[in-house]
Amino acid sequence: MFGKKKKATAPPECIECDIKNQKAVPDDSSSSQGSVCSSSYDAVAECMTANNGQVSKCVPQWDAFKKCHEEEKRS
Repeated sequence: MFGKKKKATAPPECIECDIKNQKAVPDDSSSSQGSVCSSSYDAVAECMTANNGQVSKCVPQWDAFKKCHEEEKRS
């Protein structure tokens, strides 16, 4: 038990984190223009562009976007 070293294992690969597996953010936000959530959409698009499409860097913006759409569906 004490003399054995644990075999090092590689961390799990995050397939979704690889930029080539992510969908591009639309260049045109016309589908959200005028909607209640257009400012949330713009914040997500700006963050995604600034962070080269890395979703993990934009979690607060995505959460606000999802919350806005959920609230809009209820009204």
